[in-house]
Amino acid sequence: MNKKLVGCSGSSRSWRILQLALSTNENVEIKDFNISDDDDSVKDLTYIPTETDLESDSDEELQHDERFNAPNVSLKPSLQPFQDKNDESDDNLPLSVIKEKDIIRTILTEVVEKVVGVERQLNFTKKGAVRKRKRYDIPLKDRKKMKLIKIVDKHDLKENCNENCKKLCQKNINRDRQKYINTEYWKLNKQEQKSFIFSKVEKTACKRRTTTPNVGTAEGSRRNFTLKYFLADQEGKNHAVCKKFFLATVGYDLKNDKLLRHICEDTSSLKPKIDNRGQFKRANKVNTDIIRDHIQTFNPSIHHYRREHAPLRLYLPTDINIKMMYDDFKLKHGMNISYELYRKEVAAMNISFTKLGHEECFACETFSLHSKATGHTKETAEDTCQECTTWKEPQQKYREARKEYAKDGAKEDELCFSADLQKVIMLPRCDMFKEVIFIPRIIVFNETFVPVGKKTSGPENYPYAFVWHEAISGRSKDDLVSIFYNFLLCLRDAKHITVWLDNCAAQNKNWSLFSFFVYIINSSLLNLQTLDIKYFQSGHTFMSSDSFHHQIELSLKKRKKVYDFQDFLDCVKSSNSKKVNLKEVKLDGFYTFTDYTSQQTLKKIVPRPYLSDMVFVRFNKGEKHLQYKTSFHGDFIDLKFLMAKYYKCSTLPGPAVKEKERGITSERKNNIINKLADIIPENRMAFWRNLAETNDETD
Repeated sequence: MNKKLVGCSGSSRSWRILQLALSTNENVEIKDFNISDDDDSVKDLTYIPTETDLESDSDEELQHDERFNAPNVSLKPSLQPFQDKNDESDDNLPLSVIKEKDIIRTILTEVVEKVVGVERQLNFTKKGAVRKRKRYDIPLKDRKKMKLIKIVDKHDLKENCNENCKKLCQKNINRDRQKYINTEYWKLNKQEQKSFIFSKVEKTACKRRTTTPNVGTAEGSRRNFTLKYFLADQEGKNHAVCKKFFLATVGYDLKNDKLLRHICEDTSSLKPKIDNRGQFKRANKVNTDIIRDHIQTFNPSIHHYRREHAPLRLYLPTDINIKMMYDDFKLKHGMNISYELYRKEVAAMNISFTKLGHEECFACETFSLHSKATGHTKETAEDTCQECTTWKEPQQKYREARKEYAKDGAKEDELCFSADLQKVIMLPRCDMFKEVIFIPRIIVFNETFVPVGKKTSGPENYPYAFVWHEAISGRSKDDLVSIFYNFLLCLRDAKHITVWLDNCAAQNKNWSLFSFFVYIINSSLLNLQTLDIKYFQSGHTFMSSDSFHHQIELSLKKRKKVYDFQDFLDCVKSSNSKKVNLKEVKLDGFYTFTDYTSQQTLKKIVPRPYLSDMVFVRFNKGEKHLQYKTSFHGDFIDLKFLMAKYYKCSTLPGPAVKEKERGITSERKNNIINKLADIIPENRMAFWRNLAETNDETD
């Protein structure tokens, strides 16, 4: 029997939601609210139920009273009673009217409670329509796990054949073995499950027929082959089992043998058929290799400030954007592809256009999100909170490093520098010409060593800028160690030098660099007695070299047009009021170094030293080991990390000078010369024509 819901009709959002929610229930009808008689011939709008009717304990009498057509709902409210703002004080109303109003409140309360529940379940929009895309409170990863668990539970062991089975299935394969096979089977993926069944089912021709010999016809049997099933016991021996036992073991019912028939359809193959769903290739699909080759022409490269992402994260100059690249692609290739497709390929290649500043601290960002969620601040960080404790340790190292940095800067009698590699600069640099932006240019490198604090005036306290470009050499491990070699040779009379570096492991914190420091301090080339290498905390690496790099950027912007490498050298030389020790590094300034480190020795040390824990490393003349600290306030720890044979030598073998320039490809060189010949002055073209060429540009 259908229920009849009475209510006020209207066009409000609440009424639309009410209609939609209750229309999903087949047992509910929506009607206009009417407390009067349903009979058209009698419309007594002044009718008031008698006290006998209202005081009756029977709900049935009230439901069958034609004068009060109300829904069949419980009179016990589950929410707070519905309140009417226009209700008058109940003290002045008759008892019958008060009871009638209580009934109406109860009915409306039940309706509202049901509507709210349905609205939450169906996820309605503001207009009352069901959302096309359902929102879930459970993450997708957890929903997939729940779905997999549900499938596994559904395919547990089924009912076996009886004990009288002529193949003796239960005797050969016990119940525990069945459970093991079932568990391992549902750990496999779809293709592996097919391979298991393919290897355990044998397809043979029928030996005996009980019907007419017209095989394959309506009068005869349609069975052309027989399937034999095998399962292995604990010792790995295969036993023939019946079909019911085999299906029950892998979690299927006897009638559910479609998977078996599909897999064993073609037994001539060495493996089961591969599922071809999702393998269809559209005829009009665009070859994305063409798009990727075009993107590579802009020469995306690794950025120094994000070297921890290398080689996965690549960057392009900020004077390029995807829209410009997309327009250039259509102009060159004439292919009518969508902008979205091109953008997705750029994203798939992990290329960023972000204008990078200083490295951000991962621990601080994590704590910031934690602080917003919990209210824990830097001043009220709790020791019992794991997130707060994780943040405190790097924060303490950061503060210690800044204090030590300021302390070194105040020492006027000792040489203290901060070193860093400037962000990627490309030549030629003429942002006002679109042709320059869309041509693969060459990269210029600038490793600077800038004094820390206020030092006495003099050339030895000027910033040192070591500049080269990729046609001479790259920025491999040996290349960067060569720059440190050139820098220390410039200060061969100094007895003590301190160098502050960031925590970039690929550039400033590796065993090859430490091996070089052991070699150089024990060589006769320097008068150096002590070399201190100190490291900032990741994410808090602002130093004096950053200020000098900013001055170079201002000089480049002021010049506007930087055509060749000499123009770039002039910009660097004019920085810092021309107080710069500019060093152009040529081929004879790059070396190949031998790594003296013994990884086997490092593995045997307990506790094992890790580069990430070191904040202070010291090298002393006459010693072939280093000293390091894990905290600026801690004690030095001696570390012997060289191979045993080098401790027997009086001096370590020196580096060898590189014999060949790195060069760039001929195609890249010709593109620059041919396409920019009209805008580059003739007296600047000699640099581009004399660039070394190579077939391999990798470092």
